[in-house]
Amino acid sequence: MTIKVLYAKLTPPVVETLKLLKLKQIEDLSIYSKESVSCLHGIGPNAIKIIEKEMSELGVSFAVIGNKNSTTVNDDINLVDSYIELYPREIQNKLNEIRLIIKNIAPLATEKISYNVPTFYYLGNLVQFSGSEHFIGFNPLSTGLLQFKEEISKFNTTKGFIRFPVDQPLPKKLIESIVLFRTTENKNKEDSFSVK
Repeated sequence: MTIKVLYAKLTPPVVETLKLLKLKQIEDLSIYSKESVSCLHGIGPNAIKIIEKEMSELGVSFAVIGNKNSTTVNDDINLVDSYIELYPREIQNKLNEIRLIIKNIAPLATEKISYNVPTFYYLGNLVQFSGSEHFIGFNPLSTGLLQFKEEISKFNTTKGFIRFPVDQPLPKKLIESIVLFRTTENKNKEDSFSVK
């Protein structure tokens, strides 16, 4: 069955995200796990229910990867890998680049999926990133946005996310500065709690 049948039942933001997968028919979704599709920006539980229903009517389902009951850090890293692999090569490269920048500045941070996007965690949520067809989203949380208000003013922003255009180089120094600021901020919060 063509993918247009499914798209007609989903909201425009979900459709735009799924178009990144270049699906030709609904059955093409069976090569992805439910968890990895759920990680895509904007795809929530309601969209997943609709997708699963349509797949079920065709006798197909999402791929099963590993033990569903496992919640180890390694599974979260695999989900981050799966999240990145769902995007076209050009966007994958940008997502991997921002991921590497964060890892280099915050090597003690762990990766997980939180709010459906890759999240680095160090003494609390540190930063998040996401992909879309036209931009790489970077969420330094509200304090990071306030601290770097002037530097990020040349980029489009949404509630929490800075949008770096896919067709331009990532602002590596800015990302490094924000991650360093957020790491120090989380460390200082942790230190102030342990002193009391």
